[in-house]
Amino acid sequence: MLRSLAHGWRDFKEVPDTLCVRYNWIFLCLFDGVLQPRFDPPLPAPPRRGEQGPPNFWVIPPQTRYVVSASTRRCERAVFHFAHVPEILQTAARRHGYLACRLGPRQIEMVRTIVAAIEPHYARPTALSEVRFEITALQLSLLALPELDAQAVHPLYNLSRERVEKAVAWYTEHMAAAPSLRDVAAAVHVSPSHLRRHFYERLGRSPKAVFNKSRLQRATKLLVGTTLTLDQIAEHCGFNTASDFCRAFKGHFHVTPNAWRRNVNSATPRPRRHAGGRGSEGSSGT
Repeated sequence: MLRSLAHGWRDFKEVPDTLCVRYNWIFLCLFDGVLQPRFDPPLPAPPRRGEQGPPNFWVIPPQTRYVVSASTRRCERAVFHFAHVPEILQTAARRHGYLACRLGPRQIEMVRTIVAAIEPHYARPTALSEVRFEITALQLSLLALPELDAQAVHPLYNLSRERVEKAVAWYTEHMAAAPSLRDVAAAVHVSPSHLRRHFYERLGRSPKAVFNKSRLQRATKLLVGTTLTLDQIAEHCGFNTASDFCRAFKGHFHVTPNAWRRNVNSATPRPRRHAGGRGSEGSSGT
């Protein structure tokens, strides 16, 4: 789900960024100028990816407090806010706090093309816009993880991945009924212990942790995309009560569902023309 899109030139002296916590996954691509995310508390630089030179592409996880500091007054950039990104990117980014890489000229043009393709769907969503948003998240994720494309995997890894994907898909479909691990394992024709081992091999986490995350992901979509009450959202996501839902949500996001709903909705600008340059300019902070 694409929550926000801003692109074009920004005058960082006229409109400086502010230090705050972002509630979405951020892709920040610099086209022209010099800027750098600065984190609070400071984070060590992750391993460098891509070509030689200073980073011009960053992936920043949600609940990260940072400010974009520009060394040139005006910078041309694109900023994508996504509610969710692929699991493999989440793992890589959270391992070091964020990702930073240097894109070459051809890849920079790819990002420009992505922006041009997705901007009309952000401005005026259609029935297929959500599919296009998912494709965009995948395209940007591939740019952030180039070295993984050359890593071979063992056949047993593929079997483990298939079973995990089937288990997560089945659980998601039956989430409202709050199925147990035994129920899920029976649906994909493995024992609970085998399924638990597959999850640790594939994702490094227990099925319970993954299923809880799936419930909270659905909850974020319902909080933003509907006017359902917390009781109704809790029921849709397989929680016994709204209190259980609120407790789990705050434990994961460090903010209550109602506060998250207000903050994310207020931080989702609609595109508008920037008087000082090309493209669209949002008020999302970067």
